[in-house]
Amino acid sequence: ELDDEGAAYNTAWHSNAAVLSEVGTLQIEFRYLAKITGRMEYATDAMRALDALLKIGTQDGLYPTLIQNIQVRPSFANDEISIGAMGD
Repeated sequence: ELDDEGAAYNTAWHSNAAVLSEVGTLQIEFRYLAKITGRMEYATDAMRALDALLKIGTQDGLYPTLIQNIQVRPSFANDEISIGAMGD
Protein backbone atom coordinates (compact mmCIF):
# COMPACT_ATOMS: atom_id res chain seq x y z
CA GLU A 1 0.00 0.00 0.00
CA LEU A 2 1.07 3.62 -0.52
CA ASP A 3 0.03 6.57 1.60
CA ASP A 4 -0.82 10.03 0.24
CA GLU A 5 2.88 10.98 0.11
CA GLY A 6 3.78 7.81 -1.82
CA ALA A 7 5.46 6.02 1.11
CA ALA A 8 4.88 2.27 1.37
CA TYR A 9 3.21 0.69 4.39
CA ASN A 10 1.62 -2.59 5.38
CA THR A 11 -2.12 -2.75 5.94
CA ALA A 12 -3.42 -3.16 9.50
CA TRP A 13 -4.21 -6.88 9.36
CA HIS A 14 -0.59 -7.75 8.54
CA SER A 15 1.17 -4.62 9.74
CA ASN A 16 4.60 -6.20 10.19
CA ALA A 17 4.72 -8.30 7.06
CA ALA A 18 4.03 -8.53 3.35
CA VAL A 19 2.03 -11.37 1.85
CA LEU A 20 4.16 -13.72 -0.26
CA SER A 21 1.67 -13.82 -3.13
CA GLU A 22 1.92 -10.03 -3.49
CA VAL A 23 5.57 -10.37 -4.53
CA GLY A 24 4.55 -12.61 -7.43
CA THR A 25 1.67 -10.35 -8.38
CA LEU A 26 3.99 -7.36 -8.50
CA GLN A 27 6.30 -9.23 -10.88
CA ILE A 28 3.48 -9.84 -13.34
CA GLU A 29 1.97 -6.37 -13.11
CA PHE A 30 5.19 -4.37 -13.28
CA ARG A 31 6.79 -6.48 -16.03
CA TYR A 32 3.66 -5.95 -18.12
CA LEU A 33 3.71 -2.23 -17.31
CA ALA A 34 7.34 -2.10 -18.45
CA LYS A 35 6.41 -3.86 -21.69
CA ILE A 36 3.50 -1.62 -22.62
CA THR A 37 5.23 1.64 -21.63
CA GLY A 38 8.70 0.72 -22.88
CA ARG A 39 10.09 1.77 -19.46
CA MET A 40 12.15 -1.18 -18.25
CA GLU A 41 12.78 0.47 -14.87
CA TYR A 42 9.34 -0.77 -13.80
CA ALA A 43 10.45 -4.37 -14.29
CA THR A 44 13.86 -3.70 -12.75
CA ASP A 45 12.38 -2.13 -9.62
CA ALA A 46 9.90 -4.99 -9.14
CA MET A 47 12.71 -7.49 -9.59
CA ARG A 48 14.46 -6.00 -6.55
CA ALA A 49 11.65 -7.39 -4.36
CA LEU A 50 12.06 -10.86 -5.86
CA ASP A 51 15.86 -10.69 -5.53
CA ALA A 52 15.52 -9.86 -1.82
CA LEU A 53 13.11 -12.75 -1.36
CA LEU A 54 15.43 -15.20 -3.10
CA LYS A 55 18.27 -14.27 -0.73
CA ILE A 56 16.33 -15.62 2.25
CA GLY A 57 17.27 -19.23 2.90
CA THR A 58 14.39 -21.69 2.57
CA GLN A 59 13.81 -25.21 3.71
CA ASP A 60 13.00 -27.44 0.74
CA GLY A 61 12.48 -24.36 -1.47
CA LEU A 62 9.15 -23.47 0.15
CA TYR A 63 8.37 -19.96 1.37
CA PRO A 64 6.02 -19.08 4.24
CA THR A 65 3.02 -16.89 3.45
CA LEU A 66 4.30 -13.80 5.29
CA ILE A 67 7.56 -11.94 4.79
CA GLN A 68 8.65 -9.48 7.46
CA ASN A 69 9.57 -6.30 5.59
CA ILE A 70 9.99 -3.63 8.26
CA GLN A 71 13.71 -4.31 8.69
CA VAL A 72 16.55 -3.62 6.28
CA ARG A 73 16.75 -7.31 5.34
CA PRO A 74 13.48 -9.19 4.88
CA SER A 75 12.89 -12.40 6.83
CA PHE A 76 10.11 -14.90 7.32
CA ALA A 77 7.30 -13.64 9.55
CA ASN A 78 5.64 -17.03 10.06
CA ASP A 79 6.13 -20.68 9.21
CA GLU A 80 2.86 -21.35 7.41
CA ILE A 81 3.14 -22.80 3.90
CA SER A 82 0.19 -22.49 1.52
CA ILE A 83 -0.34 -23.85 -1.96
CA GLY A 84 -3.38 -21.60 -2.37
CA ALA A 85 -4.36 -18.34 -0.73
CA MET A 86 -1.55 -15.95 0.19
CA GLY A 87 1.13 -18.32 -1.08
CA ASP A 88 0.32 -18.74 -4.74
